[in-house]
Amino acid sequence: MEGIEFETDKVSGEGLNRNVPVTERWLSKLGVSDKKTANYILIGITVACFALSALVYIKMIK
Repeated sequence: MEGIEFETDKVSGEGLNRNVPVTERWLSKLGVSDKKTANYILIGITVACFALSALVYIKMIK
């Protein structure tokens, strides 16, 4: 059993910044470099999801 080397031993976490949220990393990959603009985009997505869920909820009540 000596001399066994697993592939996971060679995996490094270089290139991953754990301090930056995943959604901000996705937006930066899409080309949004300004943090303020990224936050506005995320707020817009949140509002759209909330409106969609409210619409579905209202349709279910009727």
